[in-house]
Amino acid sequence: MSATSRKRQAKVQDSVPPPAKRPRGTAMSTHRRTRFNSLFTVLAGEEEVQFVLHRQILCEKSEFFATAWKQYQEEGGEKRVFVPYIKPDAFELYVHWVYSDKVDLSLVPLASPRGENYRFDDRGSRIQNFQHLIELYVAGDEFENVTLQNMVIDELAAMADAWDDHDLRIQPDHIEYVWEETSPGDRLRTLILDNIAATQDPGSLVCFKFKTAQAGHDFWYDLANHQTTIREQYVEVYTLSWERRCAYHIHYSDEDHLVCAGENQRLEQVEARRGSTVMRGSTVMTDSTRPVTIEVEA
Repeated sequence: MSATSRKRQAKVQDSVPPPAKRPRGTAMSTHRRTRFNSLFTVLAGEEEVQFVLHRQILCEKSEFFATAWKQYQEEGGEKRVFVPYIKPDAFELYVHWVYSDKVDLSLVPLASPRGENYRFDDRGSRIQNFQHLIELYVAGDEFENVTLQNMVIDELAAMADAWDDHDLRIQPDHIEYVWEETSPGDRLRTLILDNIAATQDPGSLVCFKFKTAQAGHDFWYDLANHQTTIREQYVEVYTLSWERRCAYHIHYSDEDHLVCAGENQRLEQVEARRGSTVMRGSTVMTDSTRPVTIEVEA
């Protein structure tokens, strides 16, 4: 285990505001003493960055850590948990959420926290912010915190709304990470698929290269299925059929359009109101040779 400085330990512990001073001669309640006098150590990431937390607060928020503490009580050993698959930056955000119920991206990266320099609407930070949020989402998934996962989704939605194009700047590394760390059908996967389908043209996906063949294969398979699902939701609108063939025709008169569409009975009606529009979705050529769209009242 790599050594950690006292400064780092103090930073984590100092994130909890000290309790209010008690009048002399009064005793702290048993509940409050037990809530703050038992510490639990978590080693995050492959580099084993150490976080020291109040055991009861942590276990109240997470069934994962409650189970780990119970195992420690039954089997003994050291009061610590090693989570190498959760990145230290993500766990820093998780710790802040445990104590405050808030997501604060100004705390990361740990090497140089952005603090007051953090701006939610900074275009240059979109890729970095998305990475931090998906890592926090994965931490919430691992530690069984659905509330946190939903908060991350809210943050991503707010981030998308901050830009006119609603583009989260999703990168291949983001996709690879999510597809490796989440299960099929996960809501974050669906969010990514929706965002890519809505904001990126197929040609832009050519540059998507994946380091892991399996992650790339699973993503392309999911994207193809997702596109099929979207298409099926609007199958009557976008599927070519005999009844809808006229939607793809170019007509030079109202009559040609109506005959093609099987609306001969309305020819007289159209003749009576020349210049109005007929049949939604069909293109008609006027004397000026400019196509116009015509409609007929139902």
